[in-house]
Amino acid sequence: MDARSHFDTWDPWQRVTAPRPCHTEPRWPPTAELRAGRWRRTSRGWYVPADIEPDNATQRIAETVALIPEYGGLTGWAALHWAGGVWFDGYARGGREECPVPIVTAGQGMRRHPGVRPVRERLRPDQLVEVNRVRMTDMARSVDYAMRYAGDEREAVVACEMAMFSDLVTLAEVDARAEELNGWIGVPQMRAALDWVCENAWSPPEVHLRLAAVLDAGLPPLLCNVPVFTDDGRLIGVPDLFEPGSGLALEYDGALHLSGAHRERDVVRAEAFAGAGITLVPVLAGQLVRRARASLVLRLQDAYDRAARTPRRWTLERPPWWTDTDTVEQRRALASDQRHRLLGHRRKLQQRHQSAA
Repeated sequence: MDARSHFDTWDPWQRVTAPRPCHTEPRWPPTAELRAGRWRRTSRGWYVPADIEPDNATQRIAETVALIPEYGGLTGWAALHWAGGVWFDGYARGGREECPVPIVTAGQGMRRHPGVRPVRERLRPDQLVEVNRVRMTDMARSVDYAMRYAGDEREAVVACEMAMFSDLVTLAEVDARAEELNGWIGVPQMRAALDWVCENAWSPPEVHLRLAAVLDAGLPPLLCNVPVFTDDGRLIGVPDLFEPGSGLALEYDGALHLSGAHRERDVVRAEAFAGAGITLVPVLAGQLVRRARASLVLRLQDAYDRAARTPRRWTLERPPWWTDTDTVEQRRALASDQRHRLLGHRRKLQQRHQSAA
């Protein structure tokens, strides 16, 4: 039996969740198979077929699970990814550098391994959960690690809001966790970031755009993905960001928005906003980088001044037929058919952003 056919007879995650080397036979894989290069060693006593590359977050995590000590678990981005956090791809912002897989060891020793970061922090038994037969810290604890060790305050906001995008944790749950962390590394950053967190952001660039508008351009707080209606209850659209005092709408446009059907829909949408007295400002990816932020600030400030002088022909009052999905609790309460109908566009949006990255 060759390596591939033998591997395919296993449960997909059995090789990384069993508490012993994942051999289905005492001497498997045979030495000859190893010498022939048909297997790749991931850690001591653990192997996968050589043609399986650790080129995605799921595979990288799977190959480190065997290293988790008896009392410990995944945390941070790795736990959030494994639990279904669709925006946690295991790369630092920009997608150029892989993030190590953080594993809480609670002070226990752990074999050194490339691509793994041992986290020697206190850990209560009630903070450990099991997801798909992998032990990890609960979602609030995983988010607090991601926020405390983020590169800066804005990245901490992104980590929290993207966990909420996948409905893994509520703002109240993260707030409660922050209150328990007196004296922990990174807590001031986490608490400062929580002042800016919204539960209805749909992508990391959208979060960075909102923070640039408020913190750099000095605009009033912006609403995330709020529906805007005509006075007779017809939906005009759901802009990425909306300032209700002026009627300024901001939209992050990735590469897919620049041509084809996406561009055509954007033009029609912009006309609908303009007809309702909403000032729409599209922002491209290159305008969010630090070196271009000064020009973006001037552009946003000018648009805000123009929006404040535009006659208002829209309302945020929601008609009876509208179903609210602004918070994690509201989304968790939806029936499965409602989730598919009302939230399916969120996953499609995430897939479009990632395919264009």
